[in-house]
Amino acid sequence: MDFTQLQLHPDLMAGIEDAGFTRCTPVQEKCLIHTLKGRDVTVQSQTGTGKTAAFLITIFQLILDGKLPDGKKAMVIAPTRELAVQIEKDAQLLGRHLNISMATFYGGVSYRPQEESLSNNVRLMIGTPGRLLDLGQKRKFNFRDVEILVIDEADRLFDMGFLPDIRRMLRQMPPYHKRMTMLYSATLSMRVKALAWDHMNNPVEIRIEPEKVTVDCVTQVLYHVGKYEKLNLLLGILAKDKPESAVIFTNTKHAAITVAKRLTLNGYQCSYLIGDMPQSKRLRTADSGRRQKRKNSLSRCHRCGIPGPSHRKPPHGHQLRPSGRRRKLRPPNRAYRPCGETGQSSLTGQPRLCTCPFRH
Repeated sequence: MDFTQLQLHPDLMAGIEDAGFTRCTPVQEKCLIHTLKGRDVTVQSQTGTGKTAAFLITIFQLILDGKLPDGKKAMVIAPTRELAVQIEKDAQLLGRHLNISMATFYGGVSYRPQEESLSNNVRLMIGTPGRLLDLGQKRKFNFRDVEILVIDEADRLFDMGFLPDIRRMLRQMPPYHKRMTMLYSATLSMRVKALAWDHMNNPVEIRIEPEKVTVDCVTQVLYHVGKYEKLNLLLGILAKDKPESAVIFTNTKHAAITVAKRLTLNGYQCSYLIGDMPQSKRLRTADSGRRQKRKNSLSRCHRCGIPGPSHRKPPHGHQLRPSGRRRKLRPPNRAYRPCGETGQSSLTGQPRLCTCPFRH
């Protein structure tokens, strides 16, 4: 289906054309035929299928149609700061011809700019659960004003321990029959379905290729190695493949810093990302990774700390794309998610997972 068949507002269509979109992806087509009519949806779809554009186009069109009254807000809840920033960038691109105010709300930065945006009657709020709850408790905005809600990457929000926070926010919002809710998740688990049952208005369930975890253009390789052989193997892979860029995930912050230092000593231009870094430094590191080009035949390697059993918030790997190859020193439960991000837009890559038979 072409976007022109959806009878969208001309200014919104201009933003869609600026983004280079002409035809709907499967998830966009199946979502938009329901969401543009105001129906709730629960969507299971693999990473990189265009679901962000699906809910942003819905929000913008409903605002332009006058279905979101003045003073009321649309809210997108995301699991990480990086994902919230990326959603805002996509919203700015699609809505560049629209007079719709939007802002992101996340921790690690000053409250003042975010509070000022709320005082200016922002229409689209994009944020992480902790900061949204903090601002609500400080009465900087009222959750009762949220009439369009998007819960993005619901399964990841739950894995990170945010389910109680999500329920707290939902209880403060208008009842489900007076609020439109869109829920997106890589899997529609029982926890996700329970949330939909309690807080959504007879949602349409949409599933897009749930059995396909990664895209075809990504080749995956698994190495079983000893604990002390991983770094030597990594150096050998980088020397052999000479990737233009690489993203390497570790299971702890300490490992991220240590491996980054070792790679620097071996002549690679590296930077690392961990959860305790100031947000401004995290964004600078991610932005520099996107801008830099291959230099002196050396790889650019970013280290991203991925949590273990705790609920520390990891950075979202999608902020560092495009990346030709991704290496993982130890596979987290979400190992397939970055593979999907590499494969979107037909990028190719070779994820290498290095595992050992014991914990370290």
